[in-house]
Amino acid sequence: MAQSREHLGAANQEILSLLNQSIELCDTPYAATAAPFFLARARQYDRMGDYRKAMRDYYTYEYFLQGTLGAGFYYEREQCEAKGHLWQQALQDILIASRLAPEEAVYHAEAGSLLLRVNKTDAAIAAAKRAISLKPDFADAHLVLGIAQCQSGQKEEGLKNISKAKELGNAQADSFLNKFK
Repeated sequence: MAQSREHLGAANQEILSLLNQSIELCDTPYAATAAPFFLARARQYDRMGDYRKAMRDYYTYEYFLQGTLGAGFYYEREQCEAKGHLWQQALQDILIASRLAPEEAVYHAEAGSLLLRVNKTDAAIAAAKRAISLKPDFADAHLVLGIAQCQSGQKEEGLKNISKAKELGNAQADSFLNKFK
């Protein structure tokens, strides 16, 4: 019912109420069959901007499906954690995602960005370089690499990478070029 109401454009609170009712109808103690309901409610809380409650449901979902979750789940949860400014948890999840899908450049670039936020520039450089090695024309990875290099004293090389990000179409590159020049 919640999914139907969502597709029909119902209010967030109405959808959340239906999801809460779904979870209330699950047998307690909760079993793995309740997992999809917790995931749906986590996503609804995320859409509503209630990131802490979303995290609680994401962790409950993970508990039920331990060992079977893929990189996509950890990336999704990382995005929610980052919006909630839970940097350490977000970093842990994106690192799990990048281990589960080492060929995905987006995960490495995202890890680099989070590593910058927690002031681990050397690790951010390594993550961005890994993303670039997987996808050489990835503008976001060049931007992360450039910022990390500028912050670690490699300003000339960093400005080159930020310029490369600009050439590849990154909209944020100009502001960082102005900042570091």
